[in-house]
Amino acid sequence: MIKNGWYCCPCCKKKLFPVAIETKICKLPYKCKACKGQFEINIPEPRAIEPRADLL
Repeated sequence: MIKNGWYCCPCCKKKLFPVAIETKICKLPYKCKACKGQFEINIPEPRAIEPRADLL
């Protein structure tokens, strides 16, 4: 899950790391430091620019 340029934990919704628009990630195992949840990260293709919630 990507919000405002940050990849967020799907379990606890905490920010984990910044993600550039052109980033591609395939089958990256990751463990959240906050909730200790384990999951796989997949960002298959460059994404479109998302509107920021604070600018709406």
